[in-house]
Amino acid sequence: SELDQLVAQTNTMIETLTDYLDIPKGELLQAFLPANGMIRVYTENDSDPLHIVTKLNDYRDLPGQFSESESRTIVKNDEDIDIAVISKPMIWDNGDVVTLQVSEHLLALKETMTTLFYVLVIASVFMIIPTIIAGFVLGRFLLRPINALIQTMRENRHFGKWEKINIDNRSHDEIYEMALTFTNMIDPIKDNFEKQEIFVSD
Repeated sequence: SELDQLVAQTNTMIETLTDYLDIPKGELLQAFLPANGMIRVYTENDSDPLHIVTKLNDYRDLPGQFSESESRTIVKNDEDIDIAVISKPMIWDNGDVVTLQVSEHLLALKETMTTLFYVLVIASVFMIIPTIIAGFVLGRFLLRPINALIQTMRENRHFGKWEKINIDNRSHDEIYEMALTFTNMIDPIKDNFEKQEIFVSD
C-alpha cells in the first residue's frame, strides 16, 4: 500500500515536471517532497545527483544511481526502519533521460506495526488466560467421573465391595455408557461370587 501510494505520487510528480517547464525544478520537487523522505535526480554520466531535496541530512545516506528501468523496492536502513524507494526514468528539460528517485522512510508504518504487536500480545494474554482456566475446568469435569469409576473398581477389587456408581445426574455421553455398563455388571458378578462361595462352603 505504501509503495502504491508512493508510485502514484511519483507519477503525478513526473507529469507536473513535464507540464510546467517554466517553473524551477527545485521548487516543484520541494512541493512533492514526502514528509519523511527525499527526492533525487540522477543523470547517466554523473554519480552525484543532479538535484537532491530532503528535510533531513540523515536521508542522504540512502544509496542511489541512474537507471533506465522503473523499480520499486523496500530497503532497511541501519536503524531497521523500512524505506520505500521508487525509481522512474523521465525526460529532463535538455532532452536527456534521467532517473527520478523518490524515497520515504516508513516511520508511521513502523509505529503502527509496533502498536499492533503490543495489542496482539495483550490480546493473546487475555485470550490465553481464560482458555487455560476453561481447559482446566473442562478437564476436571471430564476426568471426575473417570476417576470415580477407577476408584470404585479398585475398592471393589481390593476390599471385596460391590459398590456401584451413581449415574442418575449424568448426561448420556460415552462416559455415562461406560459407568452404566460397569453398574449393570456388578450384580451378576456379585451373584456369581456368592454362589461360588456357597458351593465351596457346601
